[in-house]
Amino acid sequence: MNSRRTINLPDRPANLPFSDAALVGDTLYISGRIGIDPATGLAPPEVDLELRILFDGFSAVLKEAGMMRNGRFEMMGIAVRKSC
Repeated sequence: MNSRRTINLPDRPANLPFSDAALVGDTLYISGRIGIDPATGLAPPEVDLELRILFDGFSAVLKEAGMMRNGRFEMMGIAVRKSC
């Protein structure tokens, strides 16, 4: 049986009903993330900044799980941006 450990970032709100990630065996399952600017609570108008915030979040979860982004990994993601 694979071991399972939940991963939570230190600055996440305590009232969320899910963890930031789950490490099962050697596979890390990252919960849905969004590119919201933590300073404003809004998505930035520039998509490149939104993606930077999003990938910085992925990096923070990987680091908290003790994984490095410079190793081999596979990622599957779905991104949807609603037009205003």
